[in-house]
Amino acid sequence: MTGLFFGSFNPIHSAHLKIAEYFIANTAIEDVSFIVSPQNPFKSDNSLLDTALRLELVALAVEDNPKLTCSDVELSLPSPSYTVHTLEHLRSLHPDCNYCIIMGTDNLQNFEQWKDFQFILDNYQLYVYPRRGSDGGNLKEHPNVHLIDSPLLEVSASEIREQLSSEEAKKWLPEKVHEKILKEGYYL
Repeated sequence: MTGLFFGSFNPIHSAHLKIAEYFIANTAIEDVSFIVSPQNPFKSDNSLLDTALRLELVALAVEDNPKLTCSDVELSLPSPSYTVHTLEHLRSLHPDCNYCIIMGTDNLQNFEQWKDFQFILDNYQLYVYPRRGSDGGNLKEHPNVHLIDSPLLEVSASEIREQLSSEEAKKWLPEKVHEKILKEGYYL
């Protein structure tokens, strides 16, 4: 089974990678594809780095792990990015592939606001990791929802962007990603 980890990844950080690796080691998920979203319909973030640059950073972050990949699939789809459209597109390209979605309890708690959420819930497994301040809401008991007791890694991309030149940011960014951000002056 391939886990699809959707996000802006603005920037990708070590917590994203640790969650993916934890799910591969502790669930039926065999590999994880990071789906870089050009525009999240729930966010209007003025600090959003250009999609091509975020893709480059994700590719750098996963290049040494053959079980992790970077996907630009949403770039060929209409914007804003709706997960249901991406899933339908991937299923048309790879009908034999078994996909599931990786998300935090914060996203599960708001999942009923997603476009065609019931279709997604009925046709895909959701693997959910804990996020402070949310328990997953009323969908956590659904048979296709799997709450995984993975480590709670509380850091946000916005916090990292604010602290880029500090040791704190360096702690949360993969080394190649940190070097690239500083070299190119992203977010500064």
